[in-house]
Amino acid sequence: MTRNLLLGLLTTSVVFCAPTFAADNVMAPKQQGQAVVSKAVKFLLGQQQPDGSWAGAGRVPPAVTAMAVKVIAQDPTHGPTTEAIKPAVESL
Repeated sequence: MTRNLLLGLLTTSVVFCAPTFAADNVMAPKQQGQAVVSKAVKFLLGQQQPDGSWAGAGRVPPAVTAMAVKVIAQDPTHGPTTEAIKPAVESL
């Protein structure tokens, strides 16, 4: 009887407390989106070529560099004054 009562209390406390604990660890959708964009910008900055462009194997159109510049310039954590922007624009 005591075992069933303790098990019931434990189950009830988990059911009612779990949403509270889960809510503390979940980011808001806007924060999740910004985290994804920040990872993408970090990746783009790591792929920038020494001449400032974003080029892969073979010839890549300047639109790829222009899109990368736009993403980095519009990101609130980097912005248009990021050091990577000037050489990229010059490469266009």
